[in-house]
Amino acid sequence: MGSGKSSVGRRVAETSHRSFVDTDHRIEKIAGQSIRDIFSNHGESEFRRMESEILRDVLSSATPTVVATGGGVVLSEVNRDLLGAHHVIWLRATIDTLATRLVHTASRRPLLDGDVRERLLALERDRSDLYRVVSSRIVDVDDLEVDEVASLVLAAEARS
Repeated sequence: MGSGKSSVGRRVAETSHRSFVDTDHRIEKIAGQSIRDIFSNHGESEFRRMESEILRDVLSSATPTVVATGGGVVLSEVNRDLLGAHHVIWLRATIDTLATRLVHTASRRPLLDGDVRERLLALERDRSDLYRVVSSRIVDVDDLEVDEVASLVLAAEARS
């Protein structure tokens, strides 16, 4: 959350003439409710089930697509296996950067309830090793604008 996956993904897709899918937005559209409401009404496990289903569908498509996943997509071994067959770039940011970027949107993000900085630290502890497993490349995004990150992502893809 807050690394710029959606903004950068859109820019990379536009630049490279590919489709773009944000899995969180697709989940909200299919469910007809926000992620917070999905968590409240159906639980995180239902959200994760939907996330896996959409990821599988998007990654199996013949259409070249840039995909922005939710940060928790790596929690599922099945998802990690799916991602492992694709070029995955981890947009990595420090906790300070993430906290600054998320301060105004934390109320829409159920995994940030409570102390945002503490929640981000806990998520980093739980997920960073999993991100390393699935990532083909890591792009550090602190202090960079969307266009700069998109250029780095495109350059990383070209090197793969």
